[in-house]
Amino acid sequence: MGKINIKPIAFEKLEKYNDSNSIVLMGLKLERTEEGAKELAEQLKECGLYVGKEVIGVRYIEGNIAGEEGRHDYLIEFDNERINIMKRLELASFVKWTSDFINNYKHDYITEENAKYIQ
Repeated sequence: MGKINIKPIAFEKLEKYNDSNSIVLMGLKLERTEEGAKELAEQLKECGLYVGKEVIGVRYIEGNIAGEEGRHDYLIEFDNERINIMKRLELASFVKWTSDFINNYKHDYITEENAKYIQ
């Protein structure tokens, strides 16, 4: 496994990722270090979420309307397009397809669309 850094990403930039090589983990308390990212990648591999691929990116999704006290969500990017769909469904309470996360949780994040309503 190569170097994996945890970098921030704005909610609005999630649209450039697709469901075939990315997922979102919701409500995750994670040490935002290379070691924390590697531990997460190993745990995902051990649980069978992906086989024969590597985690190439872990992104902390910025802009939760509750700030640091809000839910911590992470975009996980893989190096190819084979996610174990059955395992993803088994873990559906906190592992989301990226497109589903965008559609269902956009109101939890400050975006251009909803910024005017947040005071």
